[in-house]
Amino acid sequence: MAIISCPECQHEVSDKAAVCPHCGIKISSTDSLFDRPKKWLPRNYKEGRKLNKPIGCATTVAVYFVIVIIAVVGILANKLPSSLATNTSSVVSEEHADFEIVPDSIVFERRTNNSTVYISGKITNYTEQKRYIEIEYAIYDKDKNIIYKDSYLSEKAVEPTKSFKFKIEYYDEKITANSFEILSITGH
Repeated sequence: MAIISCPECQHEVSDKAAVCPHCGIKISSTDSLFDRPKKWLPRNYKEGRKLNKPIGCATTVAVYFVIVIIAVVGILANKLPSSLATNTSSVVSEEHADFEIVPDSIVFERRTNNSTVYISGKITNYTEQKRYIEIEYAIYDKDKNIIYKDSYLSEKAVEPTKSFKFKIEYYDEKITANSFEILSITGH
C-alpha cells in the first residue's frame, strides 16, 4: 500500500482507496485526468494542458492598467512643468560675444508641487583660454518686476570651444516667479 495524491484535491490518500475521502472522486491505478467524467473537470480544463486556476482577462487588463497609471503619474510628477512662462531668449551682449548660449538649451521650469524654480542650459566658451564662466541673471514676476537678481559661476574652468551645462535653483517661497533673463555672461 502506498500513499498517493488525489488527482482532484491533492490530499494524501491510499492507492487502494476506491474514492478520495476528502472530495469523493473515484481513484484507481488506471485513473488519469483524461479518463475522468466531465462533471469532475474544472471549468478551465483543456485536454493535453496543465490545469491552471483561471485568472481572467479582466484581472489581467486591470493589473496592466494600474501599472500604466503608476508609470504615467511617476513621469509627470518629475517632468511636468507648471504653466510658468518660459523666456529662452539668448541674451549675450557685444562685449561678451566670446560665450554663446547653445540654441534651444535654456529651460525655465517649476516642477509640480514645488516652490523651486530651475533655470538650466548650456553655454559654449569661444575664447582661446580655459575660463570660469559667470552668468548674471534676473528672475521676474508676471508684472515684469525683478524679484531676484544674482550670478552663477561655473564650478570648473571651461576649455576653449567646449560647452558646459548649468543649473540654477531659486527657492520661490511665494510662487511668483514667471520669467527670467540672462543679463550678462563673462569669463574669468
